Amino acid sequence: VLRKNRRGVLAFSILTQQLSGKKIHLSTLFKDITQLSYNGDPRVSLGAENRSKVKNIVEGNFEGFKTWYNDEVRRLEDKEIFRVESNNMVQVTCDDYQRAALFNDVPYNILQKVHNDPSVLLLGQGGYTTPEAVEKLIPSLKKEMENRVRWTNLKSYTTFPLVLPVGKTISYAAEKFRKGLMSKKSLPNK
Repeated sequence: VLRKNRRGVLAFSILTQQLSGKKIHLSTLFKDITQLSYNGDPRVSLGAENRSKVKNIVEGNFEGFKTWYNDEVRRLEDKEIFRVESNNMVQVTCDDYQRAALFNDVPYNILQKVHNDPSVLLLGQGGYTTPEAVEKLIPSLKKEMENRVRWTNLKSYTTFPLVLPVGKTISYAAEKFRKGLMSKKSLPNK
């Protein structure tokens, strides 16, 4: 399951970046993946999370991310979807059929929610995997992926109090919220 999830979020990140022909740093993909997780965290919605958390996580664990995603990165390199250079820059080269291969990695039930006939996305037919067509699907795809993560996070939040004593759970949540608000006050508004 973890490998399938890694595969899906990496494909999602590449699709949403619309990267064909561009170069980005590998950490950008890892930040997108990490951001997806935090967008589904209720604390982020409440403004009770450190704004720099995603950047701090990825920059502090970049080598770990490379190790964790190594198999999926190599698989995409073998499919010639992208190439990672020695300086960790990623060169993406996607044609319609390679984008279809990326759609194959996104969970099918999410594709069903963003397109009435997901098979055209998976087969690369009918012009549905052109950069322009994919760009139109990205907002819906992103929303569905975030909803999936949010639902998973909410389920874990509702079971979390069953594992820990209620008093400790409430005090932990209150402390996290306080820290989030304090970090929000110390950062300049954008």
